[in-house]
Amino acid sequence: TDITNKEKFDLANLSNIFEYMNENLFQEQAHFLEKTMANQSKIAYWNLLVNRDLNSLNKQFRKIETKGNDLCFFYKSFHLNQFEA
Repeated sequence: TDITNKEKFDLANLSNIFEYMNENLFQEQAHFLEKTMANQSKIAYWNLLVNRDLNSLNKQFRKIETKGNDLCFFYKSFHLNQFEA
């Protein structure tokens, strides 16, 4: 079914959920995000051991550069993307 703009998300904090997925499932979830995120919405997530980057899968997930330090010391990296439909 098609999702209307009214039903789409503006913000998603995905923590480190991609850590627990193989590459195929990560790609499926990225496709799901494409369908459920509103234009100009923000998506935040961390990587611990496995490198996952939504921007590398699809340029619609534009990387937003962040300033300052990520105070959550046990993650390898923090990602903030803006979805541009």
